[in-house]
Amino acid sequence: MKCFDISTYTHPNSLRHWKYISVDSSVFSRTIDSIVADFHKEGYFGSKVDTVKCHDTCQVIIFKGEKIRAMHLLLSDEDNAMLENAGVHWEKAPLKFLDKNERQIVFDHVCQYYGNIGYPFYKIQMDDVTFQKDTCFARLIMDKGPRVKIDSIVITGDIRLKKSFFYRYLSISRGSFYNHGLIEDIPDKLNNLPFMNLEKPPSLWFDDGSATLSLYVNKKPASRFDFLLGVIPQQNVTDGKKYVFTIDFVGELYNAFGYGEYSYLQIKRLKPSQFNLNLKSDIPYLGSLPVGSYLEFKILNSGVENFDVSFELGGQWVFGRGNTLRLLYKQFSSSLISIDTIQLKKNMRLPDRLDLQQTSGGMQFLYKKLDYIYNPTKGYAFDIKAMIGKKKFKQNIDILKIEGYENAYDTLRASSIFSEISVQGAYYHTLNTWSSIKTALHAQINYNPEKVSLNEFFRVGGNASIRGFEEQSILTDRYAYFSAEFHINFDKNSFLSLPFIDVGWAHVQGGNNTFYTDRIIGVGLGLNFGTKAGLFNVSFAAGQRIGLPIDFSKMKVHFGYVNLF
Repeated sequence: MKCFDISTYTHPNSLRHWKYISVDSSVFSRTIDSIVADFHKEGYFGSKVDTVKCHDTCQVIIFKGEKIRAMHLLLSDEDNAMLENAGVHWEKAPLKFLDKNERQIVFDHVCQYYGNIGYPFYKIQMDDVTFQKDTCFARLIMDKGPRVKIDSIVITGDIRLKKSFFYRYLSISRGSFYNHGLIEDIPDKLNNLPFMNLEKPPSLWFDDGSATLSLYVNKKPASRFDFLLGVIPQQNVTDGKKYVFTIDFVGELYNAFGYGEYSYLQIKRLKPSQFNLNLKSDIPYLGSLPVGSYLEFKILNSGVENFDVSFELGGQWVFGRGNTLRLLYKQFSSSLISIDTIQLKKNMRLPDRLDLQQTSGGMQFLYKKLDYIYNPTKGYAFDIKAMIGKKKFKQNIDILKIEGYENAYDTLRASSIFSEISVQGAYYHTLNTWSSIKTALHAQINYNPEKVSLNEFFRVGGNASIRGFEEQSILTDRYAYFSAEFHINFDKNSFLSLPFIDVGWAHVQGGNNTFYTDRIIGVGLGLNFGTKAGLFNVSFAAGQRIGLPIDFSKMKVHFGYVNLF
């Protein structure tokens, strides 16, 4: 244990003493630094350690000095203009330059500003600091260094991707000035791509006013084939079939042609007579253009009710870290497959499903920031889409032939305006090394002041939406539900959902052509596990609607397989 004697003075004849006892000299050293820092905060910017003498005891003398009330910076008109261009007006708060931390914040801001407009070697420092009574004099020295342009990007690794994609995605072009902010964003941007691994940080080679950017990237398995088999128990068995098997095949290809594009194929068979086809194509950049394209084509053959065809085309702008803004044009048509003439003659009104055609346009915004695309434990994603357009009902010849229906369509407007809005969002939060939670919100609304036909309704329910119900068994013109899942993570591709719960409501059609709000609840558990052959998953879920209890003896079971390549 050693005794330390600390003294401070403002003038040679004004001393203040106190003793400090410490076992650790490093603690004492930090105490001295803290005293000087406190003096600086109080405005005594000239304070410093004057004398340190150590024998059996240590004596430290700190010069406190005068409280500084004025600051004069000596700098040229050119240097002053450089500060003002960076948004720094030192005359408004000159004493800020005397505080070490405050000064560093200002200097970092100035260096960042000039680093973003082509000066990576910009330097700024304060020198020749002197004190005269309550006034400080100092000189600012600034050196911009050479202005640097990006010469090229060099790709090292086995990734098969057009170099034009890197230029567009990273917002860097040949001959553009160096931008430090864009360079700092490169690791996050590249790590946000599902089909690419950044093996090590990017490097820069500077040579005579130009810079070469080197990226070290390899291909990462992200494309997949996903096969899902559903086993649905039947309640009213008349043909001896106690179960219905559903099939859902999904194929996703990332960067198959080297343009950073995304391709999607889905084939569904939910019932023996039903068939769904969904095709998507997403190209982020068309050649060297800053815009890309989006295409989606859907077919729904319900077997006995209606045949739907949907075509969606749009242009898109990818910005930031994978954010996407789309302008969309959509055509949708629905035609009745069969007509129940007996029921029509009995009711003497048009059926709930009608032949129709829609033309619409709108916007979509997508954002995704996840740590891993197939089993996220941290991050968030959302998708917002709004469409508005015109709808036309088409007269069905078979209906017009029924006696009494010659003028049935006169009660409908030939065309009307409709709108659709959809919102999807998910948030993933890591609890500890082995667990995480997922929360999500899904909502859609189809608004039309005129009649909304049943074949315009959204089809929800099943493993990909509200679990515990048959696939696409809930027809609704507006719905919303909230999901929560607790994940026990075994490894990167394996986790147990115990439990998951979906809670929401849907506006559905009841008897006598009336509508009501149905409360929907789905609960269950799921297991995903990864192997060398791919990812396997199985889930068990039971659902509940208003007036009906949850029947765990009739749980919906889904088996899935995902092959990554």
